Amino acid sequence: MKKLLSLLFTASVLSCSYTLINYDLSLSEVERPADFTERYGKPVIHKFSENDTTKYQFEDSLIRITFTANTKQFEFILENKTEHSIKVPWDEAAIIGGNGASMRVIHSGVKYIDKEKPQSPSVIAKNSHKFDLLCPVDNISFSGSLGWMIAPLITKADIGQTVQVLLPIEINGIINEYLFRFKVNDVLVKEMYY
Repeated sequence: MKKLLSLLFTASVLSCSYTLINYDLSLSEVERPADFTERYGKPVIHKFSENDTTKYQFEDSLIRITFTANTKQFEFILENKTEHSIKVPWDEAAIIGGNGASMRVIHSGVKYIDKEKPQSPSVIAKNSHKFDLLCPVDNISFSGSLGWMIAPLITKADIGQTVQVLLPIEINGIINEYLFRFKVNDVLVKEMYY
C-alpha cells in the first residue's frame, strides 16, 4: 500500500510541471534596400534588458522596432517615425529558421484555424506604434485530444545558426524589405515544477 501511495504521489508531482525556454540571441545584422544608408542614415542596433526580459532594438530614420523572442513567437513594437502612414503586408513576411527554411507567419488577431488564409495588411499611422507578433504557421498544429499546439520558435539544433525575420514595410506605395538576422547563441531549457 505504501509503495502504491508513493507511486501515486510521485506521478502527481511529475505531472505538475512545465518547460521554461529562454533564448540567448544576438541581433547581428539588419539588411535593408541598398540605397537606404545614403537616404535614411546609419542604422542603430542594440540589446538591452527590461523587466528581466532581453530585448533587441533596431532604428533608422523611418522605423524603430523592438523585438523579444518568447518560447513560441517573436513579439515586437514597431514605431513609425515618418510623417506618412506605413503598411505591413503580412502575407509577404516570413521567419527563416536556422536550417534555412522560409516559413509563412501569422500575426496577432489571426485565428489558428485561419493560418493559411490571406491576411490584411496592418496600417500604422504617422508617428505612432503597433504591438504585434510573428508566429510561424509550420509550428502550429491541432490535436484532437490536446487542441491547438505551438512548437518552440527555436530549438537546440539552431544553436550557432541564424534565425531571420523578413518584415516588409510599405511606405508611400514602395515596399522596403527589412531582414533581421538573429544569431542563436544558446537555448536554455529548464523543467519547472509546482
